Amino acid sequence: MSQLTVGWTRAESTADLPQDSAVVVPEKALTVGWKPMLGTAVLDWDPADLLVPPGAGPDPDPPTPPKQDPGPVQQDPGPPQSVPPQPSRSAPEPPPLRPDPPGAPAVLVTARRTMSLFRKSGLVVDITAPVDATVTAVLMGSITERRRGKLVGPVRRRLTRTKSADVRARKRTRLVLPISSDGRKAIRDYDALKATLQVASTYRDGRKLTVERSVLLASKPLAAKPKRK
Repeated sequence: MSQLTVGWTRAESTADLPQDSAVVVPEKALTVGWKPMLGTAVLDWDPADLLVPPGAGPDPDPPTPPKQDPGPVQQDPGPPQSVPPQPSRSAPEPPPLRPDPPGAPAVLVTARRTMSLFRKSGLVVDITAPVDATVTAVLMGSITERRRGKLVGPVRRRLTRTKSADVRARKRTRLVLPISSDGRKAIRDYDALKATLQVASTYRDGRKLTVERSVLLASKPLAAKPKRK
């Protein structure tokens, strides 16, 4: 056995100090016996551990499923069958308005009115004529009717009763047009309805003029626009 010499220092404390400080004690050497490693492997192994038993290899690929017969090819059923038309919740568009003739009276009407207000109080119209005249006003609408199970239209119907009044020159006259039976049916069948107000004027000199205004009847009022800061 070889010998290995290791240097070490003993612990020093106040109890180990010599009484004479002039005495110097040299460090002692410690000799330890050791044995060098003679092999490159430490653990023994069995060659049988390297053998792979049957079934312990990698997983085999899954079997490919057989192809199925798609069966007979389905024929094109063709275009879908026509469905009978249902009454739309939106009324047909009214004809375009005619421009006001020269010398026509000024007609002011609410451009949009809710269904509930129209059913309750009708339509309010303010008329101002340049000279004395007799005016007649009525609200007309284009609606689709169902007759004997078929839709017919659009058909022009009076949504209000016809009202007449004498207008003084340059004085505002107010007419209230109550809702008619056709008007009640129309607002029941549609969510929104565009109608045309017709005001026919007959002046003292015999002239006859007609003014038209567009009126929208809807279930809910328009949301107020936000004010600009």
